[in-house]
Amino acid sequence: MEGPTAGVILLHARWGLSADVLARADRLRAGGYTVVTPDLFGGRVVATIEDTTKVLPPVLSHYPELDELEDLGATRMAERELRAAGTDVRVEPYPMTKHWFDEPSRPEYDAAASALAWERTDAFLRGHLGAPRPSR
Repeated sequence: MEGPTAGVILLHARWGLSADVLARADRLRAGGYTVVTPDLFGGRVVATIEDTTKVLPPVLSHYPELDELEDLGATRMAERELRAAGTDVRVEPYPMTKHWFDEPSRPEYDAAASALAWERTDAFLRGHLGAPRPSR
């Protein structure tokens, strides 16, 4: 009996999930790997650098106010640049929280902020992707 194979997540570049990426995935599968290739741009594929700004996926960032590892200024700058490029980008702040506020095994965990982050994530995903299929 054969066991599970090694898994690979193959992400596409800013061009989208092109035939080249799919061919790479097939080659990896032929080599015995289990491969998933998520489509980050909803089926859109572009050919020029200029067109890549038209396929930027929506972005949701949960940002703890007291994050000692990430700079809010840099995050806000990226937010402005993405928005200027036409991307739906949201940086959601969480007052009085630290970096690992959403990880229950960490002392920085904040149950109320974590619950709000999950509510915002669900609303964001449903807004962009629609309702999920029921799980089995």
